[in-house]
Amino acid sequence: MNPRRSWLILPAHDPAAVTRCQEFKPDVAVLDLEYSVPPRHKESARAGLEKLVRAVGQSETAVFVRVDRETRWADVRAAMFRGIQGIVFPGPEEPGEVAELGELITTMEKEQGVDPGDLYGALQTFMGHASITITNSAGQTDYSGSYSLKQGNSSFVWDGKGNDGVQWPAGTYTLTATGKDSSGNNVAISTEVQGIVDSVDLTASPPLLSIGGQNYTTDKIRRVVRQTSS
Repeated sequence: MNPRRSWLILPAHDPAAVTRCQEFKPDVAVLDLEYSVPPRHKESARAGLEKLVRAVGQSETAVFVRVDRETRWADVRAAMFRGIQGIVFPGPEEPGEVAELGELITTMEKEQGVDPGDLYGALQTFMGHASITITNSAGQTDYSGSYSLKQGNSSFVWDGKGNDGVQWPAGTYTLTATGKDSSGNNVAISTEVQGIVDSVDLTASPPLLSIGGQNYTTDKIRRVVRQTSS
């Protein structure tokens, strides 16, 4: 019996990354439809699942799909193909959500002739959602989206593209994050940004660091690290 000790999470919208997984020979390859897939690539990721499941399934690696809680119904329907061995459901907020999704999986398995697999629920001690809005200097909303929150630090990386996939020009942008817990109550969110230090003015009092065209006093800086080569 394979103990399934090693799990490799792969972005389902990136076929090249998925096909390279056999270089690492994981016990389980998890085709991810959650955090690693940008919202604009969700549909294409779902559409390409069957081909990826067949490609990875030719090896001894078990194939699972990790669904996004917000789109779990569409994700599960897209994942039901021969060769799939499990569904990973992260962040369920109550037991009923797991039971309902289990019923859908059972129904889809019968309809698609898929062998019964496993439903994995990744329970977390805290769950909420953050609404992210990015506006330009004119106050125009360039990007907005909703993301799951977990206990501790969460990261958000904007690639400079709007919800329509169009690349916005370099400039000054403002990020606003508002959060709610699983009960719908407001949650305070503290934000930090990361950038490259362009210069340091030690003649100013207090000293100023120039980062991305903006000046910051040293009390606003949490940490300074050496940039790693890509």
